[in-house]
Amino acid sequence: MQVYDALIVGGGLAGSLAAIHLAEKGLRVCLFEKEKAPHHKVCGEYLSEEACYYLEEVGFDFDFAQSPLIDDFSFHAPKVSLQQKLQRKARGISRFLLDQFLLDKAESLGVQVLLGERVKAYKREKEYYLIEGKNQKVLAPLLLLATGKHDLPKLHRRVGKERDLVGFKVHMDLTPAHQQKLENSIELFSFEGGYGGLSPIEEGRFNLCFLLEKKKLKDHSLTHSWELLQSYLSERNRVLADRLRMSQKRMDRPVTISGVPYGHMLEPSKVPTGVFLLGDQAAVIPSFTGEGMSIALLSARMATDLIVSHKFSPSASHKYHDYLARILKGRMSLALPIHSLMRGPLASIVGHSIKWVPGVVPFLFEKTRCPEAYYWRTMG
Repeated sequence: MQVYDALIVGGGLAGSLAAIHLAEKGLRVCLFEKEKAPHHKVCGEYLSEEACYYLEEVGFDFDFAQSPLIDDFSFHAPKVSLQQKLQRKARGISRFLLDQFLLDKAESLGVQVLLGERVKAYKREKEYYLIEGKNQKVLAPLLLLATGKHDLPKLHRRVGKERDLVGFKVHMDLTPAHQQKLENSIELFSFEGGYGGLSPIEEGRFNLCFLLEKKKLKDHSLTHSWELLQSYLSERNRVLADRLRMSQKRMDRPVTISGVPYGHMLEPSKVPTGVFLLGDQAAVIPSFTGEGMSIALLSARMATDLIVSHKFSPSASHKYHDYLARILKGRMSLALPIHSLMRGPLASIVGHSIKWVPGVVPFLFEKTRCPEAYYWRTMG
């Protein structure tokens, strides 16, 4: 049975970035990923300035990847719209491209990357964690859990504030006029039963990612038809209807996910010594914030820095979870009520109110986003 210094379950942003940093410090790392190759995932594919730092640090070149710079924000409720410049520039980039880059980088540094290897069992054996996959059994004193929005049974089950939303993502080509108008802009839309965002990504494409209540899907028989789903959205938000008109989807069908536990927050006291919860396994912040990827990258960088500073001791997990919970608690408390308002009848009223108070939008951006790349270091 192979023994490693660290085991990572999940090959998305958090898992792969953690693997890279640990391998750079000379640790023997094994990464389990249940999929056989990088694939499309439900994600807004919007990266704040802080998130970009973590990727540039390991060599990702946004300009070479043709990732558009985003410096403009618009919010469109059914009866009101507002627009503001972003205080900090962001980027648009697909998860498929990012996941491929990070996995390749990890493998080039000597990480044992096991694709198509679903974890079947897990247990603690003295000072080690044992992970059993389809074809592999491995041991290590450190276990980093980075399985995104999917729980690993018996290892960690998350409890959120709600699970009644279904997420959709589809890449699209807009009309030339819309493409030129929106090439540096992210737009947020609210509509009856949900909300979503439209943002530019590489190669001139756009990513439409949105949430819709399960009840709406069932009541309007929207589950199996993109055309009916598109019609539902268009009828409930006039600006979104304009964007969708004459657009062409670049996927055979949207990528979907359901049962996401929005509002989940880790409880540091309940996490075993030597286990590190990364990304959505630690906290699931509402999608409108655009900070899901930031949290994934922040958590990976924070965990690996603390592992190294504690000389690879499993006890580093306690300080890591305490720090992360302290950073995210206030942001989650503010984001959840807004998340509920966004998909209800009050969205237009709220939109009208903040339209006349320009400082509200920058305030909400600042208070629901992840801290700067250096922020967590100042806390200890």
